[in-house]
Amino acid sequence: GTEDVRTVALSDDEDTQLERRSRVANKYLTGLFMAAVGIVVVGAIVAVRPGTHYFGGELALAIIATAVLVLRGRSLTDRVHAITFFVGAFVLLAGFTLVTVRGADDAASALAVTLTVILVLLGAAVAGLLLPGKKLSPITLRRIEQLEFLLILSIAPLALWVIGAYSALRNLN
Repeated sequence: GTEDVRTVALSDDEDTQLERRSRVANKYLTGLFMAAVGIVVVGAIVAVRPGTHYFGGELALAIIATAVLVLRGRSLTDRVHAITFFVGAFVLLAGFTLVTVRGADDAASALAVTLTVILVLLGAAVAGLLLPGKKLSPITLRRIEQLEFLLILSIAPLALWVIGAYSALRNLN
């Protein structure tokens, strides 16, 4: 019942101090998120090198990182934090697209990559217009969360493969 809930009365000074500390903590968290997103974006873009043996894995790593940034941003309640993740995903998408198009062997490959990215961006724009305000069922939200966890889990093994760690371990004598 209501008797289980305790209230704590704060003086105006304590309340002001708590608000100030809360704002400072939020700014620190924003900085950490910006740094983490920046590292993910730069790392994923630098990892994409067209024409290499691991290009498929490098591209998959960049796509998965983009999806993780979008899904993580979706779950954040603070708008600045969410926008940080969404902007990071957009920059990552644009970055690996540019790297891939510039390194494409022929015009058809470059056009295919560009059209695919345009379709993804259009799909994201449509989702951004239609989904806000829609209530998703708890089961759907749980499935989205599970997909996000699987994508996060897939990053480490994929990154180890891209950097050649498995090959190096296999060739140890």
